[in-house]
Amino acid sequence: MTPSTPRPPAIALAAGVVDLWVVPLEIPLAEQRALTESLDDAERSQWVRRHQDGDRWAVARGARRHVLASYLGVSPAGLRFERGPFGKPWLADHDALRFSASARGVWAVLAVSNGLELGADLESEDTATDPEQVAREFLSPLECSAIETAPRSERRRAFARAWARHEAVRKLHGTGLGEPPPSVFEAEPLLVRDVPAPEGHAAAVAARDAGWHVRLREFAELLAAR
Repeated sequence: MTPSTPRPPAIALAAGVVDLWVVPLEIPLAEQRALTESLDDAERSQWVRRHQDGDRWAVARGARRHVLASYLGVSPAGLRFERGPFGKPWLADHDALRFSASARGVWAVLAVSNGLELGADLESEDTATDPEQVAREFLSPLECSAIETAPRSERRRAFARAWARHEAVRKLHGTGLGEPPPSVFEAEPLLVRDVPAPEGHAAAVAARDAGWHVRLREFAELLAAR
């Protein structure tokens, strides 16, 4: 879709609502082209450099542009992104629209809010990492205990859920792995929710507020309306 093409009305997003989009990354070529035509030069260069997962990465970035543009009623190609010290992105010209994204394998999730800082994460239950060892290094004793006492067949699922919550909080604060959250946020309300995820995955969203709820959105409908 080119900037001159008329766009549908912007999606309304009330305060206290977090929209959650679950995005498939393996899609027909025509849909892939429609999403990735909005990427800027830097994104296209990174796409070329990512040999193994480049197409999925590009689809995730294109989907992010199309979803965010749908709230603003603007062209996806016109969006500009900036990043914090650890890579947390935000919209350069539309600071009130907050978002956080995560991708694993053939799926991505994107959480969007109006003025509410977010962190979102998606994890696969099928990981080669030793979940108990990683949990002991990075997670709280309570979370470690919950993982270690789960039935052996459920431990990877328990770890994925705990790790998704952990990563959602880290992404909320925009910190690196193992870095503590900034002390300025310690007194602020913080709520982490498990959210729906594709089969074999776990997902979570964190926000600096206690009074928000999740609204599930259909990405296929957005593609059909473009």
